[in-house]
Amino acid sequence: MLEVLESCKLCPRNCGVNRLKGELGYCNSGKNVKIARVSLHNWEEPCISGKNGSGTIFFSNCNLKCVFCQNHEISSESIGKEVSIERLSEIFLEQQKKELII
Repeated sequence: MLEVLESCKLCPRNCGVNRLKGELGYCNSGKNVKIARVSLHNWEEPCISGKNGSGTIFFSNCNLKCVFCQNHEISSESIGKEVSIERLSEIFLEQQKKELII
């Protein structure tokens, strides 16, 4: 699965760097991901997430520069904690197990 990082084309910039060898792309991301925040999110589209809300993970180093980005300070700055793909998988599962109490 990580072979996609050998010639990175995950975003429209298609920079082609080898993130597995430590090269940084236009987004300034390497092999690992940078997470700015992990939390439960109240009332995020209740018709989709149900009465317990949803887990939210905000990533850093987005390079798309969308004009109306609602999370610019989080997504475009290189803030947060770098985690491995394995740890990211664990975080997803941890969020899945949490229940929101209202």
